[in-house]
Amino acid sequence: MTLGEKLQLLRRSRGLSQEQLAAELDVSRQAISKWECGDSTPDLDKLRAICTYFGVTTDYLIWERSEDAPQAAEQKQGGDTRGRSGIFNDALLLVMTIVVMAAVWSVARTGFASYTALHFVLGAMAIAAAVLACTVWKKRGRPICFGIAAAGAALAIARLASMLGYLVDLWSTSREYADGGDWPIVWESAGIWLRHDWPYYLFYLVLIVGGLLLARRLKKRGEA
Repeated sequence: MTLGEKLQLLRRSRGLSQEQLAAELDVSRQAISKWECGDSTPDLDKLRAICTYFGVTTDYLIWERSEDAPQAAEQKQGGDTRGRSGIFNDALLLVMTIVVMAAVWSVARTGFASYTALHFVLGAMAIAAAVLACTVWKKRGRPICFGIAAAGAALAIARLASMLGYLVDLWSTSREYADGGDWPIVWESAGIWLRHDWPYYLFYLVLIVGGLLLARRLKKRGEA
């Protein structure tokens, strides 16, 4: 659409005649007619007045197609910056994934001896993910926080399942020499297990509660 066609469309959308629009813009009716027919174009001041009156941009009036309008240098630079930031984020996420996989592989090879070391690594990764969720990865911040909480819950469930499996096996074995199983040994073993594992469960609780609270905080920040 040409400038004249757009001006005519805007005028008719307001239900105005050429005389009424001319009065609003402080020009003659003939000027409005020439603008709409394409015989002449409004000067810069009148162009601004038209944009203000109808609530449109100068790009909308001047350019026949929106894609023909030149893009601001700041927008292009911003796109380049976002592109570089995206590459940095992906690279950082890849490094974090490799570190976690290396820690899991190390535990798989060396066994229970490095279980504590794995938790230190996971704790550091959770802190790094939480910081990134609040700074760099803001758009994916809440899913990351929910992922941290879910990871804590999964680890806690897996640890409890391991303990319960051990206790059930111990009780089943004790039935060979005691009717109904040797419950004192089972309860004593459960107490020893829990006394040994309470730091891990505290760690899981921090992941769950911290992840949920951080997700809630990010939601409120997004609504503000």
